[in-house]
Amino acid sequence: MLSYHIFENIGAALGFLPRTGIQHPLIKQGGSSLISNMRGGGLVLYLTNQNRMKQNYSRRKHLES
Repeated sequence: MLSYHIFENIGAALGFLPRTGIQHPLIKQGGSSLISNMRGGGLVLYLTNQNRMKQNYSRRKHLES
């Protein structure tokens, strides 16, 4: 999502993409777009890490038995 915003902004600045007519999801709120994307990414990473830790714990417990 963040790379999409970067691509669109750079493309519009260089003239490869039109400056008007492109809808930018969450950009119209300004800095809240970046904050929302970072929080969403952080949540995904947190849940992935928790799931991985549970799996490792289960494997160690199984091997010790």
